[in-house]
Amino acid sequence: MLKLFNTMLVIVTAAILTVGCQSTHHEPQNAIIDKSHTESAPLDYSEQIVGKYWKLIELEGRPVTMTEDQQREIHIKLSAEQSRVSGFAGCNNFFGTYAFEKGMKIKFTELATTMMACPDLEVNEQAFLEVLNLTNNYTLYKDTLQLNIGKRAPLAVFKAVYFE
Repeated sequence: MLKLFNTMLVIVTAAILTVGCQSTHHEPQNAIIDKSHTESAPLDYSEQIVGKYWKLIELEGRPVTMTEDQQREIHIKLSAEQSRVSGFAGCNNFFGTYAFEKGMKIKFTELATTMMACPDLEVNEQAFLEVLNLTNNYTLYKDTLQLNIGKRAPLAVFKAVYFE
């Protein structure tokens, strides 16, 4: 009888451990997880980027804050209509087009700016526009968008801003 009890105890313990060790991991909504090491293609969250106002908070590893000489904050907005990108680069408005490709790839093209002169401006508008030209992929986690080139550190980091 004791042998039967011990055998049953081992079977029940093994069953509990097997069920308890099975993965119930679910990716959080709005999270991008790097799956480049797996066989499946990375997820595409492009629909969560379009139509939002993205405020620049970091450029090439340095925090970005508005200075006294700026009219408004640096930002981008992607519009679904004709795949247009527009925004403010620190002194001038800019506009152009964008294209998403499979695997969280993005490319900005045909970028142009207004031609206002801002001699006392502390913001390096050209550096910001160059980042857009270099970008070839993005990462999205909740309300934070990163524009990247290859697998390097982010070129630019943006926060979604919601207006009431």
